[in-house]
Amino acid sequence: MSEQPAAKTPERLMSLDAYRGFTMLMLVAGGFGLRQAAENGLRRDPETGLSLVAPDSVWHGFWEVMNFQFRHVDWLGCSLWDLVQPSFMFLVGTSMAYSYAKRAARGDSYGQLLRHAIGRAVILVLLGVFLRSSKPGVSTTYWTFEDVLSQIGLGYVFLFLLWNRSVRFQWIAAAAILVGYWVLFALWPVPADFDYEALNWQKQTFEGFWAHWNRGTNAGAEIDLWFWERFPESLNHVAPRHEYATLNFVPSLATMIFGLLVGGLLRSERSDRDKLVRLVVWGLVGVMGGLLIQSLGICPIVKKAWTPSWAIYSSGWATLFMAAFFAVIEMAGYRRWAFPSVVIGMNPITAYVINELLRGWIVRMIDVHTRYVAFLINKHVLVLQHESTPSIFEIPFGPIYAPLYAPILQNLVRLTVVFLILLWMYRRKIFIRI
Repeated sequence: MSEQPAAKTPERLMSLDAYRGFTMLMLVAGGFGLRQAAENGLRRDPETGLSLVAPDSVWHGFWEVMNFQFRHVDWLGCSLWDLVQPSFMFLVGTSMAYSYAKRAARGDSYGQLLRHAIGRAVILVLLGVFLRSSKPGVSTTYWTFEDVLSQIGLGYVFLFLLWNRSVRFQWIAAAAILVGYWVLFALWPVPADFDYEALNWQKQTFEGFWAHWNRGTNAGAEIDLWFWERFPESLNHVAPRHEYATLNFVPSLATMIFGLLVGGLLRSERSDRDKLVRLVVWGLVGVMGGLLIQSLGICPIVKKAWTPSWAIYSSGWATLFMAAFFAVIEMAGYRRWAFPSVVIGMNPITAYVINELLRGWIVRMIDVHTRYVAFLINKHVLVLQHESTPSIFEIPFGPIYAPLYAPILQNLVRLTVVFLILLWMYRRKIFIRI
């Protein structure tokens, strides 16, 4: 727990790029379309009461699992899809341990590094605002900061100030942030007789002490409302009783600090075996610690509010994922399989921006430019009961199974297009850094 990073210029860790790339791959692939496929397969027809996947089918359980794991939970708990964002933020801290050590080794002064961190933070915040403003229906700059890039940017300078400090100091900082954030919520008054049902939030409304973490009325939501009400209405885009809060960047800073600690461990002179053991232990402690905090009634695990128990729990999983990639790639030497993830992981911001801006456009263009081919196939090869020509994604599965499998094919094709763009950049050594 007292190891210091090595002074030499750090070598690039392939397992770090692969894990980051896998996280982005999940995001770009839209969960491989499994959530939408599961929704379509399990949805009951209002007239017949039947679903595409029958309740007594051997596949019904599989699609129920996919429907849960590839969507965000309503409020309490965690799914696989919920772990994408904390993994991304965790790896920001892990990467910082390497990137700034490399800059320092090449001769950059602390002042230069600090200016770079400030510049990167500003760009990340504004890039997050830009991407939120690009959503359909937005007619002006959408000044909110719940986008993952904005959240990273808000905490980035504070994270840098902890870089190259002692491991003990970093642990204390993370603990102080989470305890202080817990105290803020625990002492924030719970509104009396708030009509959650009117906002359709009755599914998971806490009672008792956990009511301090109810959506829309917790400290983060109330502070957001107070803050944005200070601005003109044209700049206030926070929905009343919003689920996500700007203040989430505070506990998510702890998530990045945990990543920074893992980066320091990976850069240390310890043996690979020792590193792996520590990663596994830290990960298990994080997962079990988060569950214990919840089971004792201290704090619920809520991703959308980024509760302290969630920060610990999700960081534990991120550490275990990092341990798995490290063991397979760095220790066992199995590297070729990870090449697609590395390609994406070397340009993570580019992948994120392309996905946010172009995912709908890519699918639409493929559909437009294959429409005549789809028409010919539909007319001369298949007999489908469509009022109009089905898309190229639906044709391989016919009218019955298209709702189930077309979303998967569509997302895989879109992922392929994005990957080919990133592969072209990778081959030409074009890596966009902020």
